[in-house]
Amino acid sequence: MMPQVLREWGLRLLGASSEEIIPGAVLNPDRGFQREWYLRHALDGSTEEWPTKLCDGVIANVDWERSLGGKASLRIPGIVTIGGGLQRAQKGSFHINEVKTRIFTLPELDDIPLQLRVREWHSDPANLPKWRKLRGKWFVESTWYATDYLLELKGASGADIQAEVAGDITVGLGADVEWVNARTIRVTGNTSVPFAIRYWPLR
Repeated sequence: MMPQVLREWGLRLLGASSEEIIPGAVLNPDRGFQREWYLRHALDGSTEEWPTKLCDGVIANVDWERSLGGKASLRIPGIVTIGGGLQRAQKGSFHINEVKTRIFTLPELDDIPLQLRVREWHSDPANLPKWRKLRGKWFVESTWYATDYLLELKGASGADIQAEVAGDITVGLGADVEWVNARTIRVTGNTSVPFAIRYWPLR
């Protein structure tokens, strides 16, 4: 299963995702991975974001299968949402062909130097009110995007799932959706909504 594969690579599958989840974001895992802050805003008092770059990611054997059991819709955060038309689909399986990751460009933003800076920052009593808001949250070190993947919808013989789903498919901003055949969707070009993150806790 994909969550287990991601853990082997030190990544966390997101239970919810949006374009606001970027490197430097502070997420609250108890509130659906809501972005509550941006760490530079606390440390520097700046409204800017630390510089990042998009590069190739390497994750092997990223496959997933999910039983639909007659459900009308399918939602996989950071991957795809199909709002309806799946009543005749029995399973959904996908394989990720290409992954991109967004990372920091500055060496001082590597995990160890930045963790030392955060530790020094929150040891100052003047920063205690801000630290109380950050403590226990997750700091996003890198974001990971499925930029090319296939989703196969397996159903009863003769089911034209493409016709039943119609245009009720939502993917990341800028991504392209193509029906390879009546049961298989190919999505390419998503670099805005991550499906996974690498993070460390603020504590």
